[in-house]
Amino acid sequence: MLQLLALEDLIGAALSLDGDSVDKGLIAIRLGPDLPIAVVGAPAYFALHPPPRTPDDLSAHRCVNDRLARGGGFYPWEHRRDGR
Repeated sequence: MLQLLALEDLIGAALSLDGDSVDKGLIAIRLGPDLPIAVVGAPAYFALHPPPRTPDDLSAHRCVNDRLARGGGFYPWEHRRDGR
């Protein structure tokens, strides 16, 4: 006899990289601090394109960004300098 189980019966834990996508039926706990993200570029790329001087300059560059799990939008970049 084949027994069908609901998804919540099979998953003991789930991982979310952004707290906004936590299902309302789950309990969320933080496992660690926010992860720092750096903006970097290869020397060969910058040999052909001027390096960005401000975060707004990134719109003129070919960048890799994370997509949000829900909605498919891009993760918003938050730029800080000296803790601000």
